[in-house]
Amino acid sequence: MINVASFALFGERQLYYDCFPAVVRAVMNLYPGYEIWVHHDSSIEHDRAKLVRAFHDADLIKLWFYEETKLFYRSHFWRLLPVWNPDTNYVLSRDMDSLPVERERKIHEQFVRSGATIHCFNDHQQHTVTMMAGMCSFLGPRFREVMLEECPTWEAMAVREGRLHEKSGGYDQQLLHDQVWCRLMHEACEHRLKGLATHPQCKASYT
Repeated sequence: MINVASFALFGERQLYYDCFPAVVRAVMNLYPGYEIWVHHDSSIEHDRAKLVRAFHDADLIKLWFYEETKLFYRSHFWRLLPVWNPDTNYVLSRDMDSLPVERERKIHEQFVRSGATIHCFNDHQQHTVTMMAGMCSFLGPRFREVMLEECPTWEAMAVREGRLHEKSGGYDQQLLHDQVWCRLMHEACEHRLKGLATHPQCKASYT
């Protein structure tokens, strides 16, 4: 099965394209053997995305066109698409504007050793929600087993939050809490910044 580091890249914000090369290099160094999947819209054809296309042509990443960007948080949520792919094992959902570091790799290894199904981590005092779309990971086979009846596809889960079109409000985080955390909190591994609350019902908790 395939281990995947998953990203979403869409729209016109230059920062994401500027960060892209360093993020890819960091993932390749920290997570050897993981494939890098980038889910995108037609903005990939613009000049600012030429390095993205070059990395794809060099077979360093895989590009997945999903849909045109119509719903803001829905596009952020593309990062979770690989979790429903039957060929995936571990899936890391990450932010394109956040450089992976050694500490992140170490807590991912703790997640794998814990035998948990989902991994949630926070590294800022304002990160007080249970799950953040760019700071979570999944054990795909077990996740799909649990979600099969209620949310058998990515689309089936995305439509459960009707506010994904809004440009503020953290509705992707709300969707993850309502549909994933509430089903799998007992199979979760969490890493919380010191001072933030942990959840005793989790399979493993670290600060």
